[in-house]
Amino acid sequence: HFFESWFDTKVGSKLESNSYLMLCAGLRQPPTAVLFLSDSNAELSAAAAAGLQVCGCQRLGNPEAIAASWPVVEQLSSLALSPAAV
Repeated sequence: HFFESWFDTKVGSKLESNSYLMLCAGLRQPPTAVLFLSDSNAELSAAAAAGLQVCGCQRLGNPEAIAASWPVVEQLSSLALSPAAV
């Protein structure tokens, strides 16, 4: 499964790295096995600081431009994904 769960703010602020560690614990996955997608540079920074793989989503109407330091996609079909080993 590519999409296992939806967390949003269930585990804490999206601007705090610890929230992403809790998210990974809830998924029972190490941070390096999780890809986090967001249209927010601050959220990408927090997730990356926690050790997650990150990718910016530059969507039409996004109020901020994704920083050049992040990989960016404009649509999910642009991602080259493979499922994690079970």
